[in-house]
Amino acid sequence: MSDFKGEVVFITPTTSVSDKFKKREVTLKSDGDYPQYVTFQLTQDKCDLANNLNNGDVVEVKYNLRGRKWEAQDGTIKYFNTIEAWTMSLSSSSPVEYLKKKMDL
Repeated sequence: MSDFKGEVVFITPTTSVSDKFKKREVTLKSDGDYPQYVTFQLTQDKCDLANNLNNGDVVEVKYNLRGRKWEAQDGTIKYFNTIEAWTMSLSSSSPVEYLKKKMDL
């Protein structure tokens, strides 16, 4: 499990993919000279983690990187990656303070 900290820039509504599966996405922007925009997927009961978030909030996320292979009927193979969030909470420090702490600066 890894962690990431950033500012909320976009939150999708929860969508039901099937009767037994629902998902939601939250996009965060990292701080620094070259900000990165990273989209985290929330599934099932984890969708509720984004209920009280707003654009501009700084949050800390713990996540797993997932990957899978998909093969079409014609034999075409594609590979997909998903960044699956497990916890997401408001942060008390800015992304810059977080990075300095993580790098022991």
